[in-house]
Amino acid sequence: IMETRALLKMMGLNVPVYDYPIELKEFYGRKIYAGILGEIVNIPDNWGKFIKPKAGSKVFTGRVVNGTHDLIGIGLPFDYPIWISEVVEFIAEWRCFVLDGRVLDVRPYTGDYHAQFDASVIDEAISCWKDAPIAYGLDIGVTRDGRTLVVEVNDGYALGNYGLSPLKSINFHRARWKEMVKPYFEKMKFLKSNRMLFSKINMVDNQYKKHQNEQGGI
Repeated sequence: IMETRALLKMMGLNVPVYDYPIELKEFYGRKIYAGILGEIVNIPDNWGKFIKPKAGSKVFTGRVVNGTHDLIGIGLPFDYPIWISEVVEFIAEWRCFVLDGRVLDVRPYTGDYHAQFDASVIDEAISCWKDAPIAYGLDIGVTRDGRTLVVEVNDGYALGNYGLSPLKSINFHRARWKEMVKPYFEKMKFLKSNRMLFSKINMVDNQYKKHQNEQGGI
């Protein structure tokens, strides 16, 4: 993921990071807010929360922090940006592959296979996120009390296939990649057309100067 973002940055592209879109707030079923690692490390009253790295990175695995022992191995500065969330107990989770506003497939990735999600929640969430990328993963989970909630959102380029059929996977990733790099190639096309235009202008100008020299000037 970080390598892809670095490549996009080299191309002059600033791709947004999608974790918890504000448009889906009503589907989270818990309070989620942006903070820094120091808020958890230094304030025991904040323990008992789930944390994960912000800014689209996977520098550490998301976890519930109940004490300092849960912070072992993170090794990041206190001002490192993170997401802080109330804890919800999911008994099963699925990844919904969404392409151009419709669900390609829903694949289970953890939990009790007996659990069943409410498909209407998926439809409503997709409908509410108006400015979503063309391809993304909508992760949902069922809680112990039977609620279907949005776990998080992941950008399409960063996803494995989780059993998605090869053809669907190709179409999914190709669509998102084309969407991300489109501004770059439009810019290159514009610059190329301008170079061709300037080249033609220079050619005409050189022909004119040559003609003037042959005629002995004006």
